Amino acid sequence: MTLKGKRTKRQQRRDSLVASANEIFLKLFGDGQDAHVALYRAWALRVAAQARGMRMIILAGSAYWRVAESGERTVFGYQWEGMEAARASLLESKMPVMHVWGYLLHKDEVVDICTRFQPEQAERAGVSWELPHPPDYIWERADKILGKHGAAYVPDEGATKLANLLLEKEAKRLLGERGETDGPTRAVPEVRTGSGVERNGHDGALPD
Repeated sequence: MTLKGKRTKRQQRRDSLVASANEIFLKLFGDGQDAHVALYRAWALRVAAQARGMRMIILAGSAYWRVAESGERTVFGYQWEGMEAARASLLESKMPVMHVWGYLLHKDEVVDICTRFQPEQAERAGVSWELPHPPDYIWERADKILGKHGAAYVPDEGATKLANLLLEKEAKRLLGERGETDGPTRAVPEVRTGSGVERNGHDGALPD
């Protein structure tokens, strides 16, 4: 098989896995106002990956995307503000400001299936996305994301622990011991459209 053929096969496998993850998400959560929520989509992604024998974990923290070459606002993103801010959000039944994505340990690859929602989220925050929109998903080696996609993913230990803690109870309720589902029973805080969006705009250049 040629190198081009191998790349095509790899892309097809990735497309198939992402499609499966989106199907899992839609089955469990529907396509309502929470359709963009990275926490649940990352969980669905991990379920789809593990079903294929892939060792994927969930990471959480800050994430940024370049939206313009110059001007007052060149980057849009989600800035993790620490556990105290997270606790305050949870007490108000809001999701803390953070982004959540999949990570393949053995390949050092970031997998984010929420990138297609970011231009809309930026618009809601009053940020103009002047550059070409990102792909439907990013699946890339961590050290190539900034140069190839103009994006940065900055995992945080506290955010990662919190995201996985929130999902642990949810996963048990949704899947059950035999993998059966009877509809989502929310064990995580209600997610409100626009929750934290006011703070999600990030000024300045992408982090190193």
